[in-house]
Amino acid sequence: MTYRNLIFLHIPKAAGTTLHSILESHYPPANTYSIYDPDIAAKEFAAWPLAKREPIRLLKGHVAFGLHESLVGETTYITVLRDPVERVKSHYYYAKRYPTHYLHKEIVERNMSLKDYATARLSDELDNGQVRMLAGIVSEKDLPLGACSAELLKKAQQNIERHFSVAGLAERFDESLALMAIRLGWDWTPSYESLNVAPEKGQVDTETRAAIERANPFDFELYAWAKRRFEELLSQHKDEVALGVRRIRGETPRSQAPRKASGHSMKVLFVGNPSDRPTDGGSATFQQTVLSGLQKMSSAHECSYVQPTPGKGVVQSWVVEKKIDFVWFLSPYFEPVEVPFATTVWDLGHREMPYFPELSLSGWTFDQREAYYSHVLPRAGLVVIGNSVGARTVNEFYRVRPENICEIPLPVNTTPLQAVSREPGLLQPYGLTPGEYLFYPAQFWPHKNHITLIDALATLHAAGAQMKLIFTGSDKGNRQYVEDYVASRGLKDWVVFAGFVETPVLHQLYLNAYAMTFASLLGPDNLPPLEAMALGCPVVSAAFSGAREQMGDAALLFEGLDANDCVAKIAALSDPGLRAKLVANGHALVQTRRPDVYVAKINQALDGFARKRKLWEPGNSYRHT
Repeated sequence: MTYRNLIFLHIPKAAGTTLHSILESHYPPANTYSIYDPDIAAKEFAAWPLAKREPIRLLKGHVAFGLHESLVGETTYITVLRDPVERVKSHYYYAKRYPTHYLHKEIVERNMSLKDYATARLSDELDNGQVRMLAGIVSEKDLPLGACSAELLKKAQQNIERHFSVAGLAERFDESLALMAIRLGWDWTPSYESLNVAPEKGQVDTETRAAIERANPFDFELYAWAKRRFEELLSQHKDEVALGVRRIRGETPRSQAPRKASGHSMKVLFVGNPSDRPTDGGSATFQQTVLSGLQKMSSAHECSYVQPTPGKGVVQSWVVEKKIDFVWFLSPYFEPVEVPFATTVWDLGHREMPYFPELSLSGWTFDQREAYYSHVLPRAGLVVIGNSVGARTVNEFYRVRPENICEIPLPVNTTPLQAVSREPGLLQPYGLTPGEYLFYPAQFWPHKNHITLIDALATLHAAGAQMKLIFTGSDKGNRQYVEDYVASRGLKDWVVFAGFVETPVLHQLYLNAYAMTFASLLGPDNLPPLEAMALGCPVVSAAFSGAREQMGDAALLFEGLDANDCVAKIAALSDPGLRAKLVANGHALVQTRRPDVYVAKINQALDGFARKRKLWEPGNSYRHT
């Protein structure tokens, strides 16, 4: 049966954030609505007038079963269940990690262990939460804690049987995605990077496992039943699922377009960043964005993707096995390959600013960076960098010929951002008021230049402004110094150190800020200004090398180490007309930085190199005597 509408019932801590991202890349924002409050927000949606509900084709979020009655036309559901022990464990560590989580304070103040957390009846999410949602129980107001029953379990099972196209399993996520594609008739292959995944915390001891089962007996029964049903469904689509999983994992080409008769097409392998941790900041965002574009790329070239494990020689193995003609490294990562390749450069900061310790002395040291770039760049068929300023540095420092340098500006995926609306309540844990704070998302490296923003804030306060400043991002070694500097300027009550924040909080910080003040001194281009523009947040940025080319008239630029210039640009934003102009220019700019634009430039570069690649047969031996 063909369904007009799809509801994704997102069970918390069951791979839902990743599935959200997949669905958002394929449903237009105008036809999508997300709900994260299964009670109030869901009731508000159900109360919408018919004309407002009619366009919705994808409804997703933490919703209990039953909202299909509020959609217009035939509707089916999908969900992903998770082993109850692993789900409760993940829930615990997630709540413990994030101060904004509604149970964080309980865990910290009561010094709760996982066993304590599982048995304390703190929330309906931890009391057979999967059964509750699938049976249509909105909150503990509808069913008190401890009141789940066998009848409720039966209702959840009946709902799955009658209304769900797929009830997948988090532990078998790729197979679940393949089943969804088959059952829902998707004409696209799901592609994803795992999102919102906390680090593994080890095994759960027998006593704690038993305690979790005693607190969630009906979730255990539901999961066992769902596993049997899942296996039955897999057996009905065995070959299709196997092919779908290979495509999802990049083990078969995503683009099936035939090679051109002219012989100008190639088999291309894209190589991702070995690390995709959200705490890696812009590098993780970049990879996720580019993959969203590659997944939908139409190309004459047969394309596949691999995320390597360093030291395993995975890339060359793929080259041999798949008869690859060309390898495209999507990040500053390289493995020796016996075919031409493209390499991606984000910056050459160690050459431009060798005095910063993080670019010369620690981590990836100056000598290591220099050895890498001097080895890889001259050998590359294509060197990819964000703009002409960056291209000049590649040519200047490593003498790469300009015709071998490919300028492709950093992309930003605006599609999921278009559906984000203001939720000022998410700012409360940080003591922020909409429109009365400056926002800077950056890891704590010296070159990120937090100090200049603190000096600027001190000047603003001396002039009578009551503005706060919030820093987000992981500590890379400089945070304590920055905190001490804040104290020395008498600004402890005015500067918020939020650390790494969840994506919904990050979006709200952009949406509600007076401005995003980007102080980094390193170019040639950066992602946060593009994210801010996509969310309608005015940008005041340091004039790093490449900033003017990247942002043009969509941002106000200040000299990076001049706090007074920064203050002047911030003050200029009090002009409503200027703010509106910057926001409009920013929206226009990010439309030229979409993932599909990025991969179109990749395709263009591949087409150009294919004319060279057709001049020899792969695997030939050559005699030099």
